[in-house]
Amino acid sequence: PIVDLFNQTNINHKALFLFKKLKYRDYILVCIKFSGDFKKYFKSISNAQWIYIHNPDILFSRIQIYNNWGNFLIKDRSRLIIGLELFTSEDSQLWKKPEKEITALILEDLKKVNIFHIKKIHSSKIFRMKKNYPLFLGTTEEFNKLKKYLHSFSNLHFIGRNGQHKYYNID
Repeated sequence: PIVDLFNQTNINHKALFLFKKLKYRDYILVCIKFSGDFKKYFKSISNAQWIYIHNPDILFSRIQIYNNWGNFLIKDRSRLIIGLELFTSEDSQLWKKPEKEITALILEDLKKVNIFHIKKIHSSKIFRMKKNYPLFLGTTEEFNKLKKYLHSFSNLHFIGRNGQHKYYNID
């Protein structure tokens, strides 16, 4: 993220205080591989790549169905592999929980959502990513000021959602 770049420099400029105002959302991705024929897991949805969950009582906000992303992403196409996205912060209680505890909570919520027939789990893995999504909490104007200063460096180019501090499906 752009803020980390400047936290590691000794540049002293009046625009740098704006970096401290930039906010991010951290992210936990829970990947689960189920045993058996993946088509038997679906109750109704079978070709979606993402399913958005708009329920504040459910820990995850989006389900990624990797089997539907393409034929070459998953080696064993007979198994269902999903990713469940949790938006949080690194100082939250959820972030600090052990992997097995988070997976157990996710499986309970997955049953509540009632999209899949939950059967035997082959394996699971959790990925914690800090500053994964830039947040727009009144920082757009400050960031524009910051960009003006940053453009004075001819050999420095910012790309991606964290380099540009915006997220409009630009990945």
